Amino acid sequence: MSKLKEQIQNDYILSFKAQDKDKMMVLREAKGKIATYEKENTKLKPDFVQEVLQAMAKSRRQSIEAYTSGGRDDLVVKEQFELNLLEEYLPKVLSEDEVREAIANVITQFDINDRNMKIMGQVMKAFKELYQGQDGKLVSKIVREVLS
Repeated sequence: MSKLKEQIQNDYILSFKAQDKDKMMVLREAKGKIATYEKENTKLKPDFVQEVLQAMAKSRRQSIEAYTSGGRDDLVVKEQFELNLLEEYLPKVLSEDEVREAIANVITQFDINDRNMKIMGQVMKAFKELYQGQDGKLVSKIVREVLS
């Protein structure tokens, strides 16, 4: 059992004992999605639990946007609570400036002198290895800007 999966299981038990229903419901959902992912995929990546949690967090972010535009502040609060709880189990998400700095470090670290779009794949791969759990769209956008 992965360390993250074990931590979720332990926190679920603690929330159950403490009768923290809101936290318990989110962790129960996470446990269910993790179990489903394990059953549906024969070859599991080492960080599959993190991927499941990231998908859940992304769903919460989209819901927050929709509820905010719809004027449903009660649901925004609920989704924000769930998002904050999920983010406790995920790596810290870098800001745009931090991503720019990290990309510059990757390019320098791997001694990539020929800055053109042909090396975008190399930069993205190296970035993902060093900084897991980041927003791929933002990283891709910034890498394109730096290499252009």
